[in-house]
Amino acid sequence: MDEEKDKILGHLLDGSKKKRSMISIVGMGGLGKPTLAKRVFNEARAKFGHSVWIDVSQQYSLSLSFETFFGSSRAQCEEKLYETLEAENYLIVMDDVWDTEVWKILSRHLPDAQNGSRVLITTRDKKVARAADPSTPPLTPLQEGVPESGGYRSNLLRIAEEFGERNREEMRGLPLALVVLGGLLSTKDLSLWAWKRLADTLVWENMEEGRVCLDILALSYEDLPRRLKCCFLYFSSLPEDFEVNVDKLIGLWIAEGFVEQREGETLEETAEDYLEELVQRCMVILVQDDDLLRMIVEVRCRIHDLLHDFTVAEAKEVGFLVCHRIRDDGGASPLDSSVRRLSLQGNKASYWDSKSTPRLRTLLSFGFDAESDMKRTFPLFQI
Repeated sequence: MDEEKDKILGHLLDGSKKKRSMISIVGMGGLGKPTLAKRVFNEARAKFGHSVWIDVSQQYSLSLSFETFFGSSRAQCEEKLYETLEAENYLIVMDDVWDTEVWKILSRHLPDAQNGSRVLITTRDKKVARAADPSTPPLTPLQEGVPESGGYRSNLLRIAEEFGERNREEMRGLPLALVVLGGLLSTKDLSLWAWKRLADTLVWENMEEGRVCLDILALSYEDLPRRLKCCFLYFSSLPEDFEVNVDKLIGLWIAEGFVEQREGETLEETAEDYLEELVQRCMVILVQDDDLLRMIVEVRCRIHDLLHDFTVAEAKEVGFLVCHRIRDDGGASPLDSSVRRLSLQGNKASYWDSKSTPRLRTLLSFGFDAESDMKRTFPLFQI
């Protein structure tokens, strides 16, 4: 990954090029695109007058981004944004741009003042890269690059040694799959023979192209104890890339009845053990890199966007929870009357009719004006 990082830095910091330019990192989910982009961003940002990291994702809202940056509405600050970026050179990283329309909207607010400004994009879609800058070939993260945080590397080295070169070649380019599989194996006390037998159960040649990573994620999920499956699927209720406060998440788990009472422990202590096991399995990421979870005043956690896609699909498939997204134009798909847990995500909550979900027991709402909409719709509802 260092080679790719240096190549991107060379492009971004080339002082001879005054024209605003874009560079894209392209590849399927799990290749480590955000990791590479974050390294580049942290190293290059000091060279620019303004530096901004934007998590775009599928639920991106331009209006919400303006509110985040300036504390004003979109209409009030479009001009302010343009003037600010025009005054000094800037570095903007847009992580996980899903389609060309999002890029077209965002690019209107990025002036070219011939001062060496740069834009770095990560995306799964080559069309987005071509739309951003047809003249600059997109980069793909180093095929063997893997995240180095959270104690993953020791597990990955063990996997490489015990599984042999064959499996390394089969999983080449899938760091997330290696990380999650390493987390799975770290919970096992397996002999060399048992490890190899587990590897043989993953019949690589029978897997569809591009599905190896998803099959590994499914294997790791199926290995979870029953109590942890519910806790992990609960991440499907959160927006993509959302960092949730650990104490709040634990409170939700307890309220849902996912946490079993253990003798001599509080429910909170047991729930913390649940979370620690998910972290050990490399299925949940602690935002703050600390080992003593109970000693931290505030810790947040999240899951990788590919794992998030998996939880959303699995939660809906088994009837655990439905994630209901509302578009900016107000459109949304109808809800099934059997829904018991519902996560509303979008800029409006008023589109949801409570009469359509008579069995609903849990409601979570995420959105810019969700709280005010809920209070207007349900004046006696406690938020």
